[in-house]
Amino acid sequence: MPTFRLPAPPSPSTESSVEIADFWEILATRRADKEVSLTSVRAAVDRVAESDPAEDAEEDIEEEGRFDDAIDEVKYRMCICGDAYPFYFVRDSERVLALHDEANCPRRDLYLFLLLTTRLNMNTRRVFEEIDAPLLFEEVCEAALKEMCGARGRTHRFGTSAGDQNFDARLRTFFLGTSGIWTKSRPRDSKAWRG
Repeated sequence: MPTFRLPAPPSPSTESSVEIADFWEILATRRADKEVSLTSVRAAVDRVAESDPAEDAEEDIEEEGRFDDAIDEVKYRMCICGDAYPFYFVRDSERVLALHDEANCPRRDLYLFLLLTTRLNMNTRRVFEEIDAPLLFEEVCEAALKEMCGARGRTHRFGTSAGDQNFDARLRTFFLGTSGIWTKSRPRDSKAWRG
C-alpha cells in the first residue's frame, strides 16, 4: 500500500524504491521539458545529494543505494512494459528520466492515469475536471479483465460504482451458484471469473 499521497512528496526517510520511482516519474510529467534528474528528486524529498565518492561515509553509501534501487525499479518497468512504458533515460544517463511525447508512446496516458490513481488521495478528493477517478479506474480494470478473460469471461464491479451494498454480500450474490474459478485484479474493486 502506498505510503505517500499526492500532493505530498514521499517521506525523506522512505526506503521504498517504488515510491521514489513513482515520484521520479510524476516529477518528469510536471516539468516543462518533461525530464528530471535524480538529484532533483533527492532535493524534492529533502534528501542530501551525493557527496564526494572519495569521502563517502556509511550513511552516504546507504543513501546512494536507495536511489540506485529506484534506477533499478525504473529499468524493471522499462523491461516489463516495453514500448508502452512512457519514460526513458536521456543522454546515455540513468540519472535523468524523461517522458515520451504522445506520438512516440500512444498508450502513455493509460500508464500515467494508473500512476496518478495509485498516488492520489481519493479519500479526500475523488473528482478531477468533472471525472470521478475511482469510478474511471474501476472501468479501466473491468475493460482490462474482459480483454484478459476472453469471450467466456464475465466481469463484475464491486467498488464505487456498485452502490452502497456490503462488499461481502455483493461477492456472495455474484458467485452464488457459480462453479468458476475467479481471480482478483485489485482487492475489493474488480473480480474476474471464467466458467
